Amino acid sequence: MALLPLPLSESPWSPNIRNAFRELSSNYATIHGYVNTSSVESHRLAQYCEIIMTSTFPLLLLLEETSVTKNLPLFWLEDTANKFVELLALLDENLKAVSGR
Repeated sequence: MALLPLPLSESPWSPNIRNAFRELSSNYATIHGYVNTSSVESHRLAQYCEIIMTSTFPLLLLLEETSVTKNLPLFWLEDTANKFVELLALLDENLKAVSGR
């Protein structure tokens, strides 16, 4: 499963939007791939939770703040944010299972 691609735009996306999308996509693919492996480690799960909380969510909030001026559709932002929320919940479930909580 991957993030939706950036929607088509009448004008090219700015480098900042493209870079943000690349970072989001990379984080999502890496974390999603790791969670779906057969062996997970608690310290890595915690590290990925931290990345989502301190890097991904602030980046999504920044994109939301500029969505009107950059014509970035809210449906795309909502879908992307929801996928990261689901991924964070999956990380938390795995972390609890590995930690025995």
